[in-house]
Amino acid sequence: MNRSVNALATGLVATAALAMGASAGSTEIARFDGYNSPQGGASPQAYGLRLDNFVQSGAVTFSFEDPTEPTPRAGTSSVEIILSQDTSNASTYYLQIVGTIFGDTSGTSGPQSSPGDIGQYALDITYTGTWDGDLFESTQSTGTDIGSMTLVNGASGVPARVDFQAKSSDDYAFRFGVEIGDRDRDPYDRWIEATGWLMAESFDALGNSLGVVPASQAHDLLFTADPSLGRPVPLPHPASLAGAGLVGLIATRRRR
Repeated sequence: MNRSVNALATGLVATAALAMGASAGSTEIARFDGYNSPQGGASPQAYGLRLDNFVQSGAVTFSFEDPTEPTPRAGTSSVEIILSQDTSNASTYYLQIVGTIFGDTSGTSGPQSSPGDIGQYALDITYTGTWDGDLFESTQSTGTDIGSMTLVNGASGVPARVDFQAKSSDDYAFRFGVEIGDRDRDPYDRWIEATGWLMAESFDALGNSLGVVPASQAHDLLFTADPSLGRPVPLPHPASLAGAGLVGLIATRRRR
């Protein structure tokens, strides 16, 4: 097992108090750093969110990493993934994706090397679903509101806000877990992966709708994640499925 992952698992087990999560009425179970996925087939570059036809016809991607870093995974994560459990319904879980993302439309391949020609958005998306200790899965119906992204600093004329809705495909809307994709970022590690689809409507600074972002191409979330090392989150009661499952998930990210 990777030494840092082992240390995190030990820290999580040792901490037994409760912590309130990102969603109201929920207990935070774990927090992860989000990174771009190497599996995205778009040019420009590796991404965490793809929203084609957003400000132009064709591919538009958003980086989950500090775009000034030279290569994917070497970059600093700019997005956190927060897993929490509903306090009134133990079978309901929330997966929040929150942070700063960097939009780009350039035709270059590889990692994003600048803040991008679109700018920075504050992303805040939350899926509702189930968690079995290895996999978070949301089967929310197409059209269910899941969050938004708001312009922080961007090019003239870009939308001030984008509202997102879930989109169900292949019997699910979003998945987060170990090796859910067909390829790994690194052949020697089992990264936590995430994939899902969504729909989008953009708005100007006055709240006027600019219309639904055309979905003739790809609108998806595709990213990887690592536990936020050094910031272990208190777990619910050790006997709960969530607590046992999280440690199991981390432990299975072993070197092969």
